[in-house]
Amino acid sequence: MSVEAYIRALPKVELNLQFEGAVPRETMLMFADQNDMRDEIKRFDRWVEQYKKPDFKKLDELTDMLRSWIRWGDDLTRAIYDIGVQLSKDNVRYAEVAINPLAFVSNEFTFDTFLESLNDGRDRVERAWGVQMRWIMTIPRSDARRADDVARWATSATGKKGGIVGITLSGYDKIISLDQFDRAYGIAVKKEISRSARLSPKDDIDEAIDLLALESVIDAWGLIESPQTVEAMKEHNVSLNLGLARAKAYGWINKPADMPVAELLAAGLTLTIGTDMPILFDTTLSGEYMALIDNDMVTVEDVEALIENSLENCHLPEDDRDALKAVFMVENEVLRAEHLEVEADE
Repeated sequence: MSVEAYIRALPKVELNLQFEGAVPRETMLMFADQNDMRDEIKRFDRWVEQYKKPDFKKLDELTDMLRSWIRWGDDLTRAIYDIGVQLSKDNVRYAEVAINPLAFVSNEFTFDTFLESLNDGRDRVERAWGVQMRWIMTIPRSDARRADDVARWATSATGKKGGIVGITLSGYDKIISLDQFDRAYGIAVKKEISRSARLSPKDDIDEAIDLLALESVIDAWGLIESPQTVEAMKEHNVSLNLGLARAKAYGWINKPADMPVAELLAAGLTLTIGTDMPILFDTTLSGEYMALIDNDMVTVEDVEALIENSLENCHLPEDDRDALKAVFMVENEVLRAEHLEVEADE
């Protein structure tokens, strides 16, 4: 078994998947056709071209547009199902999907019908493909005034019963002060759901971790240049999620070696790898891991450890997580034996 075949065959966990960039293009375009977007939206063909070849400097505008193509509960259910099918093809067994409820609840959905549609898709995926999914509610920085609403929905009895396991802050707008979200995150702390945030080089990482009681940070470029922050994250068990494809798309790095994966691992930080928007970034979780290996940034053993980090930091109930760990352990042992046997023959 080749290294690539081995990585693709390994069972995996995806902790950073953004809904709008994870739905297959053909599915989104089908929604646009069915919901008559061509007649409703000016310069629709230009949006389609941008969707096929994204301008990553205008990604927020594109994802806002894509959300508007989903009008009905059946659309949302189908989108989730098709995301699950894509995950199953990459042998991802568990995924946490971030989705902005404000984009849906303020339009054709109530919070209850929004969640029902998500879980209809989730249940179908699990029955058909064995992929488990949970929800992270996204709070956009640009909509700080409604952050508390999202936190209340996420921590409600309905939300928890409906598979919501956390909240996350999206966007990189420095103009919006992080202290506008401390109450929402305080609700999440009190109700014991997970808390993450996307942080840019403009953000004060230490302040964000402390103010929002973060358990996970997404991106946070420049982190390796602050050993004090790395140590603080280790002390407070704050993990870091990175993705090579999105780093290249956003222009944060010029070449793969610019992403300090090896240094972060050597520093002892809990690192996980995520695809974020795999359709728009043209990547998969296996592809992310293989890119790291091909560019001599990690070893196969490092990838195994990164997958284990994701499994340890997922937000399944303890019994479910232990059951998933047991499945991973058995499958990994078989795959590892096959891989080592091929290496020995070579």
